[in-house]
Amino acid sequence: MSLKGQHIATDRVKALNFSDIYIRYKKPSERYNKADLNYKGIVAENVGNPESKRYRMVDGSHRASRLVKQHNRKRAYFYVITKKEFLN
Repeated sequence: MSLKGQHIATDRVKALNFSDIYIRYKKPSERYNKADLNYKGIVAENVGNPESKRYRMVDGSHRASRLVKQHNRKRAYFYVITKKEFLN
């Protein structure tokens, strides 16, 4: 799924706690260090994941890892997609 060049509806952007999102956190690397924190991550709601969390990270795990590890953030804004959108 690519959202590049598409308008992102602001009503789909939500402030979420990282503790509510299944994220495979990344170790520091060149890609991790270059992750642009100005872009919101994309999460899917109510999609199965190993930790049974409400949200699953779809795009932005390097950005999320930096926000948590380098900036001690507990919360951030994410673009939320539905399970149907995730599966298509």
